[in-house]
Amino acid sequence: MCEKCHDFSHLHFHSDGSRIDGLGPVHRSVAAAKDLGFSALGLTDHGSLSNTISFSASCRHIGIKPILGMEAYTSRDGKRFHLTLLADGNRGFKTLVDLNNLGQNGDDQSKPTFPLDALRKHHDGLIVLSGCPASPMQELDWTDARQIALELKGIFGSRLFAEVMFVSSSAPWVRSQQLVTDVGLVPIVTNDAHFPYASDAPAHKVLVHMKANFEYESKNLFLATPQELETRVHGIAPAFQGLLQVGMRNVQRLASKLGTVHFDDKPKLPHIPDADAKLVAQTMSSLTTLTSGMSESDRMTYTSRAQDELSVIIEMGFSSYFLILADIIQFSKAKKVRIGPGRGSGAGSLVLFSLGCTEIDPIKFGLSFDRFLNRRRKEMPDVDTDIDAEQRDIVINYAKDRWGAMPVATYSRYSHKSLVHDLARVLHAPRDLDAKAADEGPESASFAKMIADYPEFKPTYDICLEQIRHVGQHAGGIVIVDPEVPIPLERTAGG
Repeated sequence: MCEKCHDFSHLHFHSDGSRIDGLGPVHRSVAAAKDLGFSALGLTDHGSLSNTISFSASCRHIGIKPILGMEAYTSRDGKRFHLTLLADGNRGFKTLVDLNNLGQNGDDQSKPTFPLDALRKHHDGLIVLSGCPASPMQELDWTDARQIALELKGIFGSRLFAEVMFVSSSAPWVRSQQLVTDVGLVPIVTNDAHFPYASDAPAHKVLVHMKANFEYESKNLFLATPQELETRVHGIAPAFQGLLQVGMRNVQRLASKLGTVHFDDKPKLPHIPDADAKLVAQTMSSLTTLTSGMSESDRMTYTSRAQDELSVIIEMGFSSYFLILADIIQFSKAKKVRIGPGRGSGAGSLVLFSLGCTEIDPIKFGLSFDRFLNRRRKEMPDVDTDIDAEQRDIVINYAKDRWGAMPVATYSRYSHKSLVHDLARVLHAPRDLDAKAADEGPESASFAKMIADYPEFKPTYDICLEQIRHVGQHAGGIVIVDPEVPIPLERTAGG
C-alpha cells in the first residue's frame, strides 16, 4: 500500500466491460485498487455500462467508493471521438443511461455513438472530463477544439474539467494545459487505466492482439500510484510537474464530492392504475363463469380460496405482475400460440387458473397456494409458462410493444478451453498442442508445455480467465420494467 494513494483516485478506468482492451475481471481490479490504498475508483468502459452492477457491488464489498461513468463515443461532423463522463449520484446515472441508450440505438454500427450536441439535452448530474488523445478537444486543431470546449463549458460550467494524461507519446498534456490556461478549466489527472498493475502490460498487449489484432501502447495504462506518476512526469515532461500536482489534488476533491449511485433491488413493473381493483374484478368475474353450475357449497369454497389468494397477492404488491402475465398469456391464446397448461408451484394458484394463466384446477387436484406464494417469502412469484418455441417471437414482440419488454443480454466469459484456443491462435501455437492443452486441462503435460514454450501464455491466462469474452442475447429471456427505471441497453449481434 502506498502512502499517497489514499489522497488520489483513478477516475478513468476500463474493466473487461471494455471488451477489446479491458484486462481482467472486475473483482481483480477492484481488489488491486483496495490493496494499493485508493479510496475510490471510477469505471469508464468504452461505450458500455454493462459492468456497473458488478463493479458497484465489488467496490462496496471491499470498502472503496464506486464512481460510475463511461468513456463515451460521440460524434461531430461525421467524425467519432471519445469523451469521459462521470455520474454524480442517481440523477447523473440516469443521464448516463440516457446517453448510453442513445448511442446503443444510434446509426453507427461499429460503435455505440451519440452526437455531441445531445449533451445540450442530456447533462443533468453529469461530470465531463475533456478526454483522452481521441477526444475532440485533443484531436482537432486548437481553434475547433477551443470552440467545443467553450460550448461544453456553456452547458456544464464548473462540471467540465480538463483531463490531464501522461500516458501517450503524443504529449496530450500540452493541449490539456491550453484548456486550463485559455478556457479556464480545472485540471484533473487520470491515467487511462486498462489493468491494475504495471506488470500486467505484456498480458494486455496479448489481449488486444487476441481481441482486435492491433498493437497497443500499453506500458503506462495501469493504476499508477502518485509516486509513479511523479517519476514518470519528471522523466517525460518535467515542465508540467506543477500541472500534475494541481491535477492530482483536484482529483480527490472531485471524487469525494461525487454522489454515490444507489441501486434499488426491488423490482419495479410498469404502473397499472388501480391494479388491485382490476385484479380482483378480473379474477372474480372469471371465477363466476368457472363455478357456474356448481353447488353453493363448492362455489363458496372457490370464492373463499380466491379471496385468500388475492389478499396475499395484494398485500405483497404483486397485482401488476399478475395482470401483465395474464394479459400476455391471453393475447397468446387469442393468437393461437400454443401455451403449456402450467407446471411447478404456480399450478397451485386459483387466481392464475381463473385468469387463464394455467389450466390446472388447484382445488380439484388438492394443490397448495402456500408453496407458490406466501407472506414469509418476499421474492416475486415464479410462474413457469411453456410457449411453443416456433411461436415465441409473437409473444416477445407483443410484450415489447405492449409492456416495453427488452431482451436480456448475456455475457460469455472465458473458460479454460475457450481461453487456451484464443491464446494459442494469437501466439501461433501448433494446433495439436492447442487442442491437447484445451481438452486435457490445466494440470496436463500439454498445458505445461504451452507455458514453457510461450512465456506470454501463463500470465495472460491467469488474468483473463473468467473475464468477459463476448456479449450475446438470451434465447427467450426478456425484462419488463417501469420505463422510469434507468436500464442500460447493450448492443449485441442480435440487435
